[in-house]
Amino acid sequence: MRLYVLPLPNVALARDVFRLTSRDVAMARRTLRRRGLVPCGCFHTHPTRGPEPSSLDRSSMANVPRWWLIYSPLGHRLRMIRARGGRTERARVRVR
Repeated sequence: MRLYVLPLPNVALARDVFRLTSRDVAMARRTLRRRGLVPCGCFHTHPTRGPEPSSLDRSSMANVPRWWLIYSPLGHRLRMIRARGGRTERARVRVR
């Protein structure tokens, strides 16, 4: 499987929060559609804390039921998680 990453700007003013504009999300969807790709998840970092989802992440997961990959430079850890049926599921991530 190949992974295509489409970076979007973080418009949040605080370093420990991320926000996307609806315009950027719509542009990303159009770009993926033109390339024949389907979004499978979201990726972001937690630069000042571990890779566990924040409360904002958890509420966003309810609205965006895709896989969320969260990276923390503290210990170089990754977490892949999604909300499904009122509970969270984790996936094992292996980086080569």
